[in-house]
Amino acid sequence: MPAERNATSLTAVVMTRNEAHQIAACIDGLRFAEHVLVVDSDSTDGTREAAAAAGATVVVHPFTDYASQRNFGLGRVTTAWALMVDADERVSPELARSIARSLADVGDRPEVAAFSVLRRNHFLGQPLRHSVSGRERLVRLLRVGKARYVNAVHETPLVEGEVRDLDGAMDHLTNTDLRAAFGKIISYAVLWARDMEERGRTTTAWGIAGHTLHRWLKVYVFKAGFLEGARGFLLAGFESVSVFFKYAMLWERRRRDR
Repeated sequence: MPAERNATSLTAVVMTRNEAHQIAACIDGLRFAEHVLVVDSDSTDGTREAAAAAGATVVVHPFTDYASQRNFGLGRVTTAWALMVDADERVSPELARSIARSLADVGDRPEVAAFSVLRRNHFLGQPLRHSVSGRERLVRLLRVGKARYVNAVHETPLVEGEVRDLDGAMDHLTNTDLRAAFGKIISYAVLWARDMEERGRTTTAWGIAGHTLHRWLKVYVFKAGFLEGARGFLLAGFESVSVFFKYAMLWERRRRDR
């Protein structure tokens, strides 16, 4: 990508691994950006070829953790701003307009370093409205050089400056079927347990049970997941199983170390 450092120049950075079935749709919604950069983690299903055919620049970076992957992508951006996107996320036209308008308003004022995006999570093909993961704000539009990611699993950008909100939303088309949903649990749990062990965290059997039960109650009862109907019940089960495996693997790692 050529260097392009005018105040509103933007690169959309997309994280991928075996996303051939949906990468073109993701890139299609990012054509308002000057560049689309795909950072691929050794896909074997044709993701890189599909992304290149859709007009993106593709680089390959072996996966170690999510923060490192995003930081690698940021380091390859030559524009003033970077929009961090996953392959299963879609930028709405309203959000695209808000990004263009906000960058034009901010100009080259360095005190504004990032913008947060409203993300609408979907589960089993439909948007969630009431549960804990239905609507969330994430800092995804970053001024290059003013942010870097920390935390291996639930990566978070550390921003040097003011963070503003964008209008519009990004749709997160995750967990389209139960097989796909449960397929992610183990990989996330392994990374999470490793990260927590490195921080000195530990747990017990009672801790595993308590965290698992608390997650189910939070998703289904306290955050009104029951209003989602059967999908809310399934989501609460999915979330609690995910927490169970995270803490069980942390317990296993600590036990093995002893």
